[in-house]
Amino acid sequence: MFTPTPLGLALCNAYDSLGFTLSKPNLRAKMERLMTGVAEGVTTKSIVINEVMEEMKVIYNKMEENRVSFIKSVGDHLSEANSVAADETSPGSLCGTCGNTMDLQVTTFQRQLACSSCNKIHSLPKNGEISFKDHRCPLCDFQVVEIKTDKSTYSVCPSCYSNPPDDFLAANPPAP
Repeated sequence: MFTPTPLGLALCNAYDSLGFTLSKPNLRAKMERLMTGVAEGVTTKSIVINEVMEEMKVIYNKMEENRVSFIKSVGDHLSEANSVAADETSPGSLCGTCGNTMDLQVTTFQRQLACSSCNKIHSLPKNGEISFKDHRCPLCDFQVVEIKTDKSTYSVCPSCYSNPPDDFLAANPPAP
């Protein structure tokens, strides 16, 4: 599972705030279509490279014109993410692997528990109030987290939520 870093999230936020679509799949999809054209003999490699480079030059020039705004946006987002995470790091949840307390990290886009000893990150549901329960998951020994929303209250294991056990996936296949 891929987990975006605070810097990656800050860059995407800055691109979006300035109207760039670099964090969206459009550019990559276009490049893949162009490369398919090369593979099918409809166009040539040099034509595709020139077209993509021209588009990149336009983006680069716009970024250069908005450099100060871009840097400020990245800095603001990182400061916000760090201050939110710092405010909400305790209490934390106990890691089932090493027994140390994991830090709760909250950003605009996600919530996660990070174990600095094991160097692992465990995602949590995005919505709801979080509280840490006194009991542990019977499967992996991680401390259970309670999520309370307007409609319901439920418990999750950070490890099992991020990486469901194989027998759970077999009994509950993902929706198509």
